[in-house]
Amino acid sequence: MTERLRHTVRSFLSSERPTDRGAAQTLVKDWFGRYDPDPKILDEEIARHFDAQPDARVSINQTLG
Repeated sequence: MTERLRHTVRSFLSSERPTDRGAAQTLVKDWFGRYDPDPKILDEEIARHFDAQPDARVSINQTLG
């Protein structure tokens, strides 16, 4: 799991753009049943759901497909 991917999800969760934040919140809520999981647990869940290479770029919108 890449730090870049973890950072991307965290960035979307804290985004000022409602569409970015809404997409990330929906993704996280689907995983945990709530919008505010522990950051460590969030990192573990991201690692479990994505098999990204070190230089991979992942868009939240791809995951909502």
